[in-house]
Amino acid sequence: VAPAPPRAVDARGVLAEPPPVYEKGVDVDVDVYDLEEPDPALGAVDAPPWASEKKAPSASIKKTTLGAYAAALRAPARAPGARYEITVRRKDLGLQFAELGGRAVVEGADGFEEGDNTPPGAGAALKAVDGVRVDGLAFASALALLRQPRRPLRLGFAEASPDALADAVLSKKGGDVVEAVRAALEGSPELSRKVEAFAKQFNAADLRKLHAKGGDKRPAALLTNAVAFLARELRDRRLVEPPATDDDEEDAFWDAVWDAVERRVCPLVFEAILAISPERDTGDAELAAKLGRLRFLRLAHLGVAAPDADTVDAPEAGAEWAVATLELRAVARCASVADALDRLASFVKFVSAAAEKVRNRGRPLRAYENVGADDLLPALTYAAIQANAPELASRLWFVDAFAAPRQLRGERGYAAAATRAAVDFARVHLVDAAPLEGLMSPADFERGVRRAALTDEACAAAARGDAKQLRLLLAAGADALAPDASGSTTPLVAALRSRIPACGAAAFA
Repeated sequence: VAPAPPRAVDARGVLAEPPPVYEKGVDVDVDVYDLEEPDPALGAVDAPPWASEKKAPSASIKKTTLGAYAAALRAPARAPGARYEITVRRKDLGLQFAELGGRAVVEGADGFEEGDNTPPGAGAALKAVDGVRVDGLAFASALALLRQPRRPLRLGFAEASPDALADAVLSKKGGDVVEAVRAALEGSPELSRKVEAFAKQFNAADLRKLHAKGGDKRPAALLTNAVAFLARELRDRRLVEPPATDDDEEDAFWDAVWDAVERRVCPLVFEAILAISPERDTGDAELAAKLGRLRFLRLAHLGVAAPDADTVDAPEAGAEWAVATLELRAVARCASVADALDRLASFVKFVSAAAEKVRNRGRPLRAYENVGADDLLPALTYAAIQANAPELASRLWFVDAFAAPRQLRGERGYAAAATRAAVDFARVHLVDAAPLEGLMSPADFERGVRRAALTDEACAAAARGDAKQLRLLLAAGADALAPDASGSTTPLVAALRSRIPACGAAAFA
């Protein structure tokens, strides 16, 4: 399961135990390509007088007696703001990254062998990974892209200027809002009692009756009012305070406080909320069955641009799609609106990145194109089908019903609406091939749905040890190697797990 994106990351803490992809002391084969003129937004464009002359690319790697880390600390070889790419061919990158100003930046190059190729300078911003721009992605999401095993891996960077780097370092003020809110609520006996009393009354109430009545007594209104009261108390009592900053950043701080309070309160009443979901009884199961029967669809069937004919990998290949499906499945573990919205935002970001990778495959960084709605909605539909997240209908209902208006501003609101639109398109409209006219024939659509249903039945037959039924289903067209609707098993795996020789023989036949 994809790890939760950190909300505040201490740069040194992140690097205390670097993930395996950043293990130290590993050689790296690289090619370096300068892509375009320096980016003025990243600092001064003129090279400082101590900058060394740019060296020609070389396929060889020279051993250096200075050591990788010492080489990384030498004077920069590129102008501040310069954009360039490094193509990594070996398994380990030999680069260490930290979060700074919401971006992934190079912290060190321990394990990177310089030779004739210059490593990124300290503070260089990671801009793209294998055709996927990382601006706007969470730090954990950028790391997930870096951890993919695909080689060669193209990394795009923008060199930092000393002034811009200093501004980013000095702007990290205020600490962790979530931790500050937790400490404030737990440190106030009065507010702690109010939280406990609200949870007790909410869980004891007839929420279905209140939900049907509507108005201020709706469960969603009760939760919103409780969170608003606590957030206001924290502000009025000055139990949490924003850093000294401008008005926009102060507004963002109080929005973060509101989310942090909701993350503390909502889990206390979440089971009671989910119990009144109109999707709980049959909606979740029906949606899962529907999406499972559509898992034969590919991006080209939904109208997303396919790769060039000479591209080896299918457009569905790549870490971005895998991480996107994990992000959507992780919504089932969220017990607050804020957490669910963060997961949905990350899901949409990764799908957008994956679709952008399809569009920009083979292009240099300067020629990258954005993904429009014509590609994004079908790509989201494809990813939602492949993820087939548990309790997805109930979780989307929860976000629709309980998200406060202030939580739906910006990218999180867009992500929630876009995910809902994609799921509804699959649920309501993909009952036949009509929406896919010109992309898939009705006969192929029916064949795909039928084969997916047979595969699900074959998995069930193998799991219960019914070798005779398994043999018939495979003969009828079930795929022994295809996953079931949940993606947890295949007929072959289920047959082997049953430990019944006849089932194994049928699956291998």
